[in-house]
Amino acid sequence: MKKILLFAAAAMLAGCITDPNVILPEDQEDVNIFFAPAKAPAQTETTPTLSDFCTHLDVWFIEGGETIDVHQSSTDADFGTLSLTLNKTKTYQMVAVAHKCDGNATLSNNIITFPDDKISQSMVGKVTFSPATDTDID
Repeated sequence: MKKILLFAAAAMLAGCITDPNVILPEDQEDVNIFFAPAKAPAQTETTPTLSDFCTHLDVWFIEGGETIDVHQSSTDADFGTLSLTLNKTKTYQMVAVAHKCDGNATLSNNIITFPDDKISQSMVGKVTFSPATDTDID
């Protein structure tokens, strides 16, 4: 499977295997995405979590004029894990930003805006993929 670097040494994006028992329409594909910080060689054996670095995760899936947005906070039980169904006949651009601001970031006209116009410890990644061929993305 195609592997794509998303967050250089700060966070990594990895797809999970979808449930084979779920039957979707022919043009739909389950996409499960897991965000976690990368483990740098100098770190201890304790594996850090995304919430060790960030309090918010904002992700946009863009295809043509359509945008699907997902916003999570470190207080969410599933922080760093996304599960959604995408059309496998389409190609999406995924933009993700993890940060320590007090609220959600917004994306408009390819510009990411942070709450109160304050950028605080942020990591941004972008990848283009098709759910038909890229179900595992690093």
